[in-house]
Formats: sequence, structure tokens, C-alpha cells
Amino acid sequence: MDILTRMLEHDRILGHIQGLKLAINAPPLTSIMFADDLIIFGQATAQEVMHIQRILHIFCGCSGQQIGHEKSRIWFSRSTPENTRRCIAAMLNAVPGDDSQIYLGVPVVASRPAHFNRLVDKVQGKLNSWSAKLLSQAGKVVLIKSVIEPMVLYGIAGGPLPDSTVQKLNQKIRSFFWGCNGSRRMQLLSWGVITKPKMKGGLGLRDISVINGAAVMKILWRLASKEHEEKLWVRILKAKYLSRRTLWTAAGASGGTKLWKAVIAMRETLKPNLIWQLGRGDKCLVFGEPWFEFWQQYAAQNSQQRKMLVRDLIDGSTNTWRTQDLISCFGFHGALFIACKYPEPPGRTDRSDRLIFKPAHNGKFSFKGAVRLLMGATDSTDQRDTTILKAIWHSQGLIPRVRLFLWKLFHDSIPTQGTYARKLRRDMPPCQLCDNEEESGVHALFKCPSARTFWLASRLGLQSDALPDDPKHLIQFITSTLHQGMFATFANHMWALWKHRCGVVHEERNFNAFSALRIANSYDALSNVVMRHIGHLPCTASQDSGAASSDKEEVQCWVDGSCDDQGEGGWAFVLFDQNTLKLYGAGSGKISSPFHGELNAVLLAVRAVQLEGIQRCVFHSDCQVLCNLLNGKVDVDAIPWQCFFEAQDAVNIFRDDGFTCVFCPRSVNVQAHCIANYARRNRIDIQGFTFPLPCVTGCT
Repeated sequence: MDILTRMLEHDRILGHIQGLKLAINAPPLTSIMFADDLIIFGQATAQEVMHIQRILHIFCGCSGQQIGHEKSRIWFSRSTPENTRRCIAAMLNAVPGDDSQIYLGVPVVASRPAHFNRLVDKVQGKLNSWSAKLLSQAGKVVLIKSVIEPMVLYGIAGGPLPDSTVQKLNQKIRSFFWGCNGSRRMQLLSWGVITKPKMKGGLGLRDISVINGAAVMKILWRLASKEHEEKLWVRILKAKYLSRRTLWTAAGASGGTKLWKAVIAMRETLKPNLIWQLGRGDKCLVFGEPWFEFWQQYAAQNSQQRKMLVRDLIDGSTNTWRTQDLISCFGFHGALFIACKYPEPPGRTDRSDRLIFKPAHNGKFSFKGAVRLLMGATDSTDQRDTTILKAIWHSQGLIPRVRLFLWKLFHDSIPTQGTYARKLRRDMPPCQLCDNEEESGVHALFKCPSARTFWLASRLGLQSDALPDDPKHLIQFITSTLHQGMFATFANHMWALWKHRCGVVHEERNFNAFSALRIANSYDALSNVVMRHIGHLPCTASQDSGAASSDKEEVQCWVDGSCDDQGEGGWAFVLFDQNTLKLYGAGSGKISSPFHGELNAVLLAVRAVQLEGIQRCVFHSDCQVLCNLLNGKVDVDAIPWQCFFEAQDAVNIFRDDGFTCVFCPRSVNVQAHCIANYARRNRIDIQGFTFPLPCVTGCT
């Protein structure tokens, strides 16, 4: 097939066929190949069709392949006369295609919402299948994530979905999640809550608008990063829309395609999350691209210099900024800001400029990162809620439906009469078992006399009437009181109690605490099976620190970093010589991540070791990524971009000086950890002290 495309291109160069040009400066299209299928473009003239027929005849004769005329379709532009259409279709023996034609699972023409109805029907058919009707809500979550979302993502390959199609898909998925056997049920939580990330209080389902936006953002990133300049679609879009402006300063074309309008609309979302990391200054433009904070103020003022690169502002002989050019472009204050931000101009490295996606630790764009950005996964969450959600989603031994039930309790959305009354804004009805108090989720599971009997008779022996009334406080109390294995037992008992209570209410049976306990024991047995098959034993300190004890003659240095939610960090090292404390130090300041603090601790320790004249030293860290980096097992390009240069310095020092770094568990790195926390909380630096360690919380 590649030979055929070359033959078509050769005839285009000779002028026998014209192909299709989507813009004045765009490269002409003669063909696009997909596996063993081929799309050929040309002018609607008999002469050009004859040349195409000649090429196809030669190719079929040489390759032995034949054209499947019954599967072939032909499309014409709107301005093509009807008699010309009939003549060309007869010459090529092809059936004229219509707007409903599907190619590789996506519509060939995708300009109207009706063209995406096939995708909506396909999703509806999957949701209505017999297997989907047998799923619990936890199973429905898995089906939506593993089947429906990839199906929609593939459909977006034909172009961004219209808003009406997005709304239809969301409505069908939402009804499927809350419904039962095709019937509709009350939606106890909003779709906005459900589509949040798990650690933000949701189920991690993706709103179709988020998938749609992430696909558009991926196209925008590929245009902005300049890593796909030679791809045909990039060349066409740039020739059509970016011939006179950069991507960030181009105005939305009123006559542009829906794809381009979607790209322009997504631009304001992605723009503040990008910045160029300068290398040689060979890719980043001086004007109209984000390489310093106030770049947008100068983008419109100097549009005539839009092709100037950053390296054009650098004196190659002295490798310094061209001060006069810098001032003429940005004024005195702008030039001063750039000189302070980049005291050493780009050009001293062999690396090319790289566009950084700031939400990602390594600076690399990914579809998952785009989804997280659009879902608001970078927003802060209450620390208490984070602790509770970690217990719900990360505790071992829980089956999915029990986790989902805990999640509903977290949101106070257990399907009781009280919950329905609250949603409908009606008076709270009394409990259906005790007929004394309002039937909330906490009352049904813990405060009802039947529930209190169940918990007292259980292996946990809980006095449930003493538990908090607020669901979040209740789960927090349980997680802080019980260890991980017992938390799974608590969750299984709660689920068993709920199942038994539902049977009592709906089947009009008598409540039997021992029957509920038998159900709980069966779930505990299932949890034990899960723990045996997917659980893992933690490494012991002796196993992890074996490498450290292999060379007793070397000086041992323990390093650690600390970081809070506001980006305040602390880092520390403790140096031992033959099991005797020799030196320790610490620092504090703004950092981007806990790894950044670990890296600062290593650099601080290395400077102290070099000043002491120590030739051989083994560094211990409880950060596995740092150990792999310093030992050459991880490339420095995989490190978060905010601390890229510090990581490069540390790697060079360890390679040149022969230092090694081994992993150790937190339990044997307590002193460095506590000093780092002490420095962070008090925002102090401790440099080179040799007297006893300060009295910091947690060192004992």
C-alpha cells in the first residue's frame, strides 16, 4: 500500500492529479492509508479520475490485489454538479456515500449531532445487555470504567462530541448507575459528586464532557509542544489557522471547524498550566509563548517579531543576554525580571527546549493528567476527608460492594426512609424497626436497639450508641481506633447488618442478631481469601537495611524530607561514624513535593560530607525513587521538572565521588525524619551542629 501512495504522490508532483488542499499554504492531500484501506483525494474532473484509474490498474496488476467495489464509497463536495457526480461514480464503479456512512467505527461526516447517534445507541445497547442487568452498583462502576468510557473515547476519534450528545451519554450512564433492571430510581447523590476522583469524595467515574475535553486538550498539547511538527494534521492546522499568529495569540476563527473551535475554547484552561523549560532556546518563541510569568503582556505588542526565538536574544560568543535587545523587546522592567529569573541564559546545555505540563510531576503531558486537571483533582481536600477516603479505598480485604457502601455512608446517602425524605424535603419518618427516632443511616446501622444488640454480640463488642452521630466523624473514629484488619471486619459487619435489616423491612421478618452475625462471618471469611491472594507482607527492617550493614567501615548518613499541604518543606541529615553521632543539619523553605525535600536533604548532606573531608559514605533514605535515581536506575528525565536541575547535580556528584544510596524503612530513619519536621514547623536552618539532637516531637 505504501507503493500506491508513492505513485499517487509522484503523479501529483508531475501535475497529473491535484489532490485536495484544505488551506492555501497547507500540503496537498492525495491519499490517507489505514491498514489495508485507502482514502484517495482528487479534483472532480474526468481527466483526474482517469489518471487515478491508471495508477490503480498498475498497482493491482503488480500486487495481485483487487479493489472491493461493493465496499467502496465516493463523496463529493457540495458544489459538484449532479451530472458530474454520476459520471465519476460510474467511471470508478463506486456507490456515492451519505452522511450516515461509518468508517472504522466512526462517522465519516461528523458535522451534526445526529451523526453521533450510532455511538449513543451502541452505549445504550451495552447498558441494556443481559449481563449488565445482573450487576450490583459496584459492578456497574467497573463496567462503566472498563467498557463504556473506552467506547466513548474511541468515538471521539472522529472529532469532539456535540454538547447534546454529551448530555445524552451522561444521562444514560447516570440512569444505568442508579437504576435497577431498567427501572429508574431516585439519585441520592449528584452526578458531579460521583464523577470526582476517589480521593476527592467521588467514585472516579469520568463525566463524558471531561473525556471530550481531555481529547481536545491532547490535540492542543501536540500543537503547542512542537514535538509533532512533521505530522500531516499538524501541518494542515498550522497552515490553515496559524500562518500569521502563534497558537496562544490566534483568534478564534468564525468559519473554523468544530475541532478548531474546541481547541481555541480549551486554550484558556491549558494555558496557565504550561511553561517552557529552556534548554538551547531553539524552540520557544520570544513572543506569544509561556516562558516567563508576564509573557502575555508583550504578545500583542510585538506581533511582527513572532518568529524570533529565545536564542536570538543571547550572545553566542559570551553566552550572556543581549541587554539592548532584551530592553527593546520587553522594556527595562521586563528585561530586569527576565535577567533575574534566568541569571544564566539558555544555551549552556545540549538539551532542547521542553514544554512543561505543570500538573504532572515529571512535566510530561498525558491523557490521564488532562482528565485529572479537568476533574479538579489538583484542588485541595480537607485532611480529615482524605484520611477517611484512604481507609475506604485502600484498606485491604474489602470486596467492592462493601467499599461502595462505606462511600455512601461517608456521604450520608444510605438508602433509608430518612435519606429519601431529606432529598424530597419532607418530614423525617420514624425508624421502621424501633419506631422511636428518625431513620437516618447512622441510626439504622448503630443507634437502633436492634443494631446495638448486633454490635454488642459481635466479635468487636462495640457500644454503638456511644459512637458519633455524624457519618464522617464516625468513620474517622473507627479508623483511628481499629487497626487495618479490624477495620475490614467492622465494614463487613456493617454491610451484613444492613443486608439483614433490608430483609427484615421488606420481607416482614423478625430481626435476629445471630443471623446477621452469620452473614458477617461469611464476609469475613471472604475477606481472608482476598487478603491471602492479593495482600502482601511488609518488608522488615532487617531485609531493607541489609545493604547498609554490609560495609561497617563507611560513614553512614541518614537523610529525610518533609512537606505540608502549603508547600512548606523541611529537610535534614544525621551523620554517624562507627555508630557515633558525628554531625547533623537541616534546612527549610518552599518545595514542590516530598521528593524535592528528600533531594534537598541529600544535597545538604553531601556538602557537609565534602567539607568534613569524608571520602566514603553510604546515604540512607526512605524514598525508593531517590535511591534509584542516585544509583543510576532511573533516568533524570523522569524526575519532577520543578527539581530537575537539583536532581542532575545530585546524580553527577554521586557518579563522580563514588557515593551510594540505599533504601531504609521509616522505622529506622526516625531521627532525620523528626529533625526535618522540626525544621519545617519552625522554619529554621540547622547547619553543622555536633552537640546533642534538639528535643523534637517523635524522636523518642
